[in-house]
Amino acid sequence: MEEKTRVSRKTENKKRYAYAAAIDWTLCILVVALCIAFVFMFLLGGMRIENDAMGPALQPGDTVVIDRIWHHLARLDRGRIIAYRAGDGSLRVGRVIALSGEEVQTVGGETYIDGMYLNEEEYLGAARGDMAPETIPHGSVAVMTDDGAGSALMVPYARIIGSVRFIVSPLSRFAMFV
Repeated sequence: MEEKTRVSRKTENKKRYAYAAAIDWTLCILVVALCIAFVFMFLLGGMRIENDAMGPALQPGDTVVIDRIWHHLARLDRGRIIAYRAGDGSLRVGRVIALSGEEVQTVGGETYIDGMYLNEEEYLGAARGDMAPETIPHGSVAVMTDDGAGSALMVPYARIIGSVRFIVSPLSRFAMFV
């Protein structure tokens, strides 16, 4: 009697399983890459700091991550560092010092919001020059750089790119802004 050789299912389908596993891994990597691309295209952005106007919080050469969504979902807080488009189209960063409907004024290097002294000495430098009282229009915030150079700028919400969340480069300066 002739003996038949039985081939196990595992041996028979070994190539098919290897091919299916390769496709599975490829699809998983592709989905993860697309998710990361989506996050960085629509939710987060990056920016390199070019000057020391926001020092010491942000230094020239720092690379920061910008959260593009949060300011659409929640109210901007005083003290938050934001990225915005200036009137000339350039991308800039500044700190929110006053919100819609508030009156901002600078006298003798001190900033006042609705007549009350803005005491944020840990990061906001003394303003240079005086600024007459100005009410922040609806749908705008007042922004100032930490070095205090110049007056507060009125930035409409439509020009705000997002909130600065992290310093990611250089790694020695890694920081998170809440």
